[in-house]
Amino acid sequence: MPSGLTAQARRLREWLTAHPGLDPVDIGHSLATGRAQLSHRAVVVGRDRDELMAGLDQVISGDGGPGVLLNSGARAGSVAFVIPAPDKQSLEPARQLLATAPAFAARMEECAQALAPHTGWNLLDVVNGAQGAPALDDPGVFGPALFAVQVSLAALWRAYGVEPDAVVGEPGAERATEVIDGRRTLEDAAHTVATASATGAADTLREALRTHIEQGFRAFVEISPQPSLTASLTGAVTAAGGDPAEFMITEAPGDPDGLATFLHTLAQAFVGGVRVDWSPSFAGRDARTVELPTYPFQRQRYWLDETKDGPAAPPPERSAPAPAEDSRGTFTVLLRRAHVENAIPEAVPMVVAASRFRPSFSSTAELGGAPGSVLAAEGAASPAVICVPSFLAGSGPHQFARLASEFTPRLRTSALVMPGFGKSRLLPASWTVAIEAMADATLAAAADKPFFLVGHSVGGLVAQAIAERVRHTGHSARGVVMIDTYDIDVRSEREALFVWAMSEILDRDPTGLVVNDNNLMAMGAYLRLYDEWTPGGCEVPTLAVRAVAADTPLNLPVEPVWKTADTSESVLADHFSILEDKAATTALVVGDWFARMSTP
Repeated sequence: MPSGLTAQARRLREWLTAHPGLDPVDIGHSLATGRAQLSHRAVVVGRDRDELMAGLDQVISGDGGPGVLLNSGARAGSVAFVIPAPDKQSLEPARQLLATAPAFAARMEECAQALAPHTGWNLLDVVNGAQGAPALDDPGVFGPALFAVQVSLAALWRAYGVEPDAVVGEPGAERATEVIDGRRTLEDAAHTVATASATGAADTLREALRTHIEQGFRAFVEISPQPSLTASLTGAVTAAGGDPAEFMITEAPGDPDGLATFLHTLAQAFVGGVRVDWSPSFAGRDARTVELPTYPFQRQRYWLDETKDGPAAPPPERSAPAPAEDSRGTFTVLLRRAHVENAIPEAVPMVVAASRFRPSFSSTAELGGAPGSVLAAEGAASPAVICVPSFLAGSGPHQFARLASEFTPRLRTSALVMPGFGKSRLLPASWTVAIEAMADATLAAAADKPFFLVGHSVGGLVAQAIAERVRHTGHSARGVVMIDTYDIDVRSEREALFVWAMSEILDRDPTGLVVNDNNLMAMGAYLRLYDEWTPGGCEVPTLAVRAVAADTPLNLPVEPVWKTADTSESVLADHFSILEDKAATTALVVGDWFARMSTP
């Protein structure tokens, strides 16, 4: 059981004990819709305050139960909806959902209208058991009814924010699979669904799942009123060489009960790492947002706009000792000590504040001869590739060396030196002047040739800002590639991701080769200025390259969100190896996209 999750449950338990008048609906609403969805999660289900408090006690002790779903240990990855073949089962949960789940009911009405001309009976009457309606045990009735229920359940999952990266169906579920995946319209499928029969070998689903597992899928959501494929899905994972403990596979709760069954399955997905929008659960209930204890890492924001303190659980000890104070600088030693004590959020505000007193530049003319980029690899001059690093201390042009060497054919690849890093000691006084300087460096490196921008981590968003800027000067990038970029609006999630990434960088740089006081001051400046930027929309093609299915899980605190990319591709890597050990695969994916974008 993650110590941070236990600590947060304990803080919440103490808070609720001290505030007995809080409405459980308001508490649930505030927790479910007003908080960052971090990687370590738990869900407590209860009918009243006493049951919810008892559930919190179970979370604190690390004991799961019927009403307590704990962090599953599943690794981050893509989500697939799995559609079972028609099989005799009760559709009673569907009848209950018609009365309790508006998104489900609306889609069922659409299915009823589409099926009616081809069946001669009304779907809603059948599911509700209306007098005179055909019986569900008639195979000619059950198949179309289950088809409609599956299509409508998929709509319900989507209403709660779960959007699949793929839809996989058993033989016999082809029509539902095609409609859910958007490859066939509901109206087109309706006239064939009643007579559709199961076809294909018994191992068709297993082979399909094997392929998706190899592609980085880690969450399999069964779209069924009563999930029954748990054993089959677990077996498919094992057959593909995976560890079922690292996958999220939905399973049926003990007592099927319409909305309760769905919410329980949704909670399984949530604690298994799937991003969920819980707001539909509170629609029409007059739920209010109430004050609750913050996460331990939220005690002080490193953007310096809030300083509200609260109690925190003692941080777990790290085994590595902090280095003694040496030539690496006071702030470097301070941050490393904070890292050892799991207290990076407390140290970063000092770094951010100190950056304000370093020399800065307000116009690009003040930079003089400071280098704007370095050459990472020679190659064909067109198109040029301009790489943009993250502004975290420890990042820099060196990160792109392996990627640049793997492009086939070789392309002339440069990497920007962000103002304030490297030999450029002047820090930007504003976000605008920082982007202006990097836009100038981009155009100089491109040397009047067509060019692509490639950014890693938050550098992907910086690359977008550069693309916006050069467009205003009459130039245009051919495209922007964002390599494992997290496009996150929720500030608390950005902060959690920063703390995680900085911890990983410090672990990877034990000798202090790339993390030093100068780079920390530059990082502090960019953290301070980043909020000045409001994306104006990237009007060039964009590619998001996602790192999935790492060989060694890195326990990222948030899930990636890819809102701004036109195209998304996956690489079997983690956030760092995508530019290191897996650079050849990344270069192949990016190079293929370059070729497509360069073809008239």
